[in-house]
Amino acid sequence: MALLLAALHWHGARRRAAARRMVRIGTARGHSRWERAARRWLACSAKIAALLDAPEPPQVMRLRASFEDPRSGDPAA
Repeated sequence: MALLLAALHWHGARRRAAARRMVRIGTARGHSRWERAARRWLACSAKIAALLDAPEPPQVMRLRASFEDPRSGDPAA
């Protein structure tokens, strides 16, 4: 559990750094790093929620919803 929390913190920090980079260099060049960090952060959060048998926090659900394809409801690949 402690390793998952550390990974959640690490990927959250990488996601924030990638967001700052996107602002600096533009969305077209910086989006892939942010998306990769965000997806890893979401994966860690899902594992923690499953271990605790608890729902995910609202900010996680909002980010997860932003990755879903509005046409099918499936996560965009």
